[in-house]
Amino acid sequence: MMTPPPLARSLAPLSEESLPGFLLRLAHRLGRSPGRIAGLCGLTSEERRPPAYHLIDLPNDVAATLAAVTRLSEAEVHGLTLRHRYAATYPVLSKARAHSKINTVALRDYCWLRTP
Repeated sequence: MMTPPPLARSLAPLSEESLPGFLLRLAHRLGRSPGRIAGLCGLTSEERRPPAYHLIDLPNDVAATLAAVTRLSEAEVHGLTLRHRYAATYPVLSKARAHSKINTVALRDYCWLRTP
């Protein structure tokens, strides 16, 4: 898969910022919708929106694409996810898998992370 070109501008992540917050700020700065920015960054799935499991962690290929497009390091990109920020506080995050092939047992263990 070919990496998309870098965005015209990017932002440095704020301390304690999440992936959705970063995408919202970036979308505002570039005058585009958050969905369009997610698509340009390689975060969208078949539903044309970022999958919920991207909040927990990003697969390495997706993180590499996001880092290249936004001109961030992969460490900064992974730092926007829940797993890298809160795994010490919530050990169940360290077991969560960052891909769409999640079985129901794994899903049951951390579905509380995505409840409103």
